[in-house]
Amino acid sequence: MESGADTVGDAVTELYRYLPDEFTPARAALADQVRRSGIAPLAARIRKIPKPTLPAYWVNRVAAQWPVELASLLAIGAELRQATAQRDRERLTSLDRQRRIQTDALLSLLWQFGETEGKSG
Repeated sequence: MESGADTVGDAVTELYRYLPDEFTPARAALADQVRRSGIAPLAARIRKIPKPTLPAYWVNRVAAQWPVELASLLAIGAELRQATAQRDRERLTSLDRQRRIQTDALLSLLWQFGETEGKSG
């Protein structure tokens, strides 16, 4: 059953790679596939998975495409919180600069990705 859980987990992860307009039909297809395999309660749970908003879709894409860059940006956020708690202005200034640079780089990657997706779709 553990490998089945992994397979379903992977399928759910894959669902969140669909554009919001494509999500509902893909979710229904996955639920039908699971139901046909004899796991009706799981199929019912899959049908209740919420459709992502467009911003959530893009956050999911960022997490899937650039996990290292996102983790780095989130780490800076944690450091910013710590520096704020310590009232370390010099560190805050440095971290804020790093945050802006990494955010701009990630947005640039996302922009290029969106441009590529738009041309291929």
